Amino acid sequence: MAVWGIVAAGGRGARLLRGLRAGWAIEGLLVGGAAAYLVLRQPLLAVGLGVLLAIPAALARPGLLVAVLVPLSVLSSGVGNGLGLLVAGIAVLLVAVACRAAVGTRERARFGRPHLAIVLLGTVLILSVHGAGPSTRASDLGGLLAGLALLAAVAALPARPRTVARLVVLAGGAAAVSGLIAGVEVSGRLAGVGLLANYFGAMLAVPAAAGVGLARVERRILWLVPSALCVAAIVQTHSRGAAIAAGAGLAVALLAGRRLPAQIAGAALVAAAAVVMLHVANPLTEAVVSGRDADQLDINNRVRLDAVRLALTEAAHHPVLGIGYGAFPQVAAEDPHLYLYMNTHDDYVRLAAESGVAALLLFLVLLGAGLFARAGPAFVPLLAGVGTGAANLLFANSLANLTVSGVFWVCLGTLLAGRRKETVNA
Repeated sequence: MAVWGIVAAGGRGARLLRGLRAGWAIEGLLVGGAAAYLVLRQPLLAVGLGVLLAIPAALARPGLLVAVLVPLSVLSSGVGNGLGLLVAGIAVLLVAVACRAAVGTRERARFGRPHLAIVLLGTVLILSVHGAGPSTRASDLGGLLAGLALLAAVAALPARPRTVARLVVLAGGAAAVSGLIAGVEVSGRLAGVGLLANYFGAMLAVPAAAGVGLARVERRILWLVPSALCVAAIVQTHSRGAAIAAGAGLAVALLAGRRLPAQIAGAALVAAAAVVMLHVANPLTEAVVSGRDADQLDINNRVRLDAVRLALTEAAHHPVLGIGYGAFPQVAAEDPHLYLYMNTHDDYVRLAAESGVAALLLFLVLLGAGLFARAGPAFVPLLAGVGTGAANLLFANSLANLTVSGVFWVCLGTLLAGRRKETVNA
């Protein structure tokens, strides 16, 4: 009798479980249909409701919102209202972190010296907005300040390096597939997810390097698949800066965490391989710049070099608050040697010229604090991503573009959070 009772109870439990699963499926269809209707018919209302629902979720588990912001940042320029939704998500995350800092919880948000540097950098950037500037100055400054807010929020949370690295690599792979399938060619160069070729390549370079680091750390070759997709898309963008940045990140992914002699030997091998590929066998140069006019490339090189020289000169003449954030293009247009309305194509010298030397130094302090923090093997993919992002800034003004720099800010913030060993999780 007891056996039959257990069997009957088991049967009733199985039927109840099937009923619950069916109920969840029906509710999921209803909720999904209602959400799809709101997104298609009332997008602003959908965004508002999404932000309202995100607030309690972020207060309970802010890490979940970070997980949402990574793919959203990658795809934000290619989705309607994507940038607005991304900024709203960053604001919600920042509020959630502030609340967690004020109210003691098991995973309380913690602030340290990097946060002081973030606040000082944001203050200097705001104070440097003076004089005439282009119409895009407000959006550029807003994007840069939003990126700093994202950096501050992620750096205050417990570090989850492997989770963040996986999200970055998967989001990058998805963006690469989207670009390769549905992207468009502008002057023979691949553009995707709402970004032109140089920015698209710069964004993909970070997950490309992070994927190699993840494959090394987890010993899973499958992580090389999204990296390969990113590299394939980078080649189609014909962006020299993105290719160099991805190569630098690849070197970090392979050498970070090893002993100093191994790092020196590895760096020498990487340098030798680069010289051979560029000047002897020449496959890399042929793949990246094929189809681009050699004379035009030489002109671009000279113009960019002249822009950097002008920016350094202006930084030396205006070291405190610079010439004014966003003011360099007009200065370049009036310069008798350059006479072109263009930006610096180098975010380091842009910070120094437009916002002053202090802004550049504060940013370098944050960058160095993340790159040279003593962290474990789990942080290697993020080191590769941040190293790639740092190299990107030598070739493009991408720091204020959240779609390009979003994954860079998240990776750097996780590295800064990893400085506190007691807050590190998988």
